[in-house]
Amino acid sequence: MSNAIFRSLSSNGKSIWSSVPLAPPDKILGLNEMFKNDAFPQKINLGVGAYRDDTGKPLVLNAIKTAESRIVSRSMNKEYTEITGVPEFVKVALSFAYGSDCTLLHSNRIAAAQSISGTGGCRLAAEIIKAFIGSVKIYIPDPTWGNHVNVFKQAGLTPVYYKYYDTASKSVNFEGMKEDISNAEDGSVFMLHACAHNPTGIINRLGALAEVIICYCCIVRLRSNQVSVGRAVSSDAEEEPSGVFRLRISRVRQR
Repeated sequence: MSNAIFRSLSSNGKSIWSSVPLAPPDKILGLNEMFKNDAFPQKINLGVGAYRDDTGKPLVLNAIKTAESRIVSRSMNKEYTEITGVPEFVKVALSFAYGSDCTLLHSNRIAAAQSISGTGGCRLAAEIIKAFIGSVKIYIPDPTWGNHVNVFKQAGLTPVYYKYYDTASKSVNFEGMKEDISNAEDGSVFMLHACAHNPTGIINRLGALAEVIICYCCIVRLRSNQVSVGRAVSSDAEEEPSGVFRLRISRVRQR
């Protein structure tokens, strides 16, 4: 059986996968490998943003340990989840992120799906955009996490950079960002890092952007591991917290 499978994956003794090019190495993960191989005793890893102890080892927070022990003690049956994830988890996560008194939740104006990691959330959101909005431009901050470009390209969207980081002042180029948002085509999609911008760590003023964004475009907000879809109105901006990955489809007003 194994020989038959092998032959089916080969052509004239050559693997059908031989033409697949090697992907370029990830710059951040490449730094990790260099760090591991460096014998300098006082080295410090400033690559991946993760908690570490005084010896440079990953630091597992007590909250994570407690959550793990609770999950294990429940002896969960490992049943398949629904397509949109574990309903109880999604419900609690939304309540935690938006607040139990959020009117958008109580009026069923936020739909959510559990995803795997932020990158998984980006791909899921991109597929939703492609399927229901079309092959539109998606504006991503300059700079952004390296895999965002490929994720959106592979989903059939066209990534375009918008101004974000001002290297001179080492802060958000707020005026440049507003200019790019205002000049974007109607129906464009923007991805915003709602907190802890990757890779700069610079936080933007999302509340101040609300009016210009809602007037001109659709929004994709990069947050964590959920996608929620809702109708955008100007009052939404003040109610939206950090902590979830949200796709908002806004009403477009003609300029």
